Amino acid sequence: MGVSRKLGSQPDGIMRDVLHGRAVVSQRLRLTRREWELTDRPTLTISGLEPCLAQFGLDDSEQV
Repeated sequence: MGVSRKLGSQPDGIMRDVLHGRAVVSQRLRLTRREWELTDRPTLTISGLEPCLAQFGLDDSEQV
């Protein structure tokens, strides 16, 4: 939860479900586009993605 809050997420209520016959409560978070755009993020470089492109519906000739 701390990382999500650091990135700008705000509480958005709770959700109650049943998992394996037991009640569970999940805290929901919301990240608005504005908050995402205001968050400083480091530049990332992804290596080794080419073998996975087909799983994303892309091929080697498409720009990622």
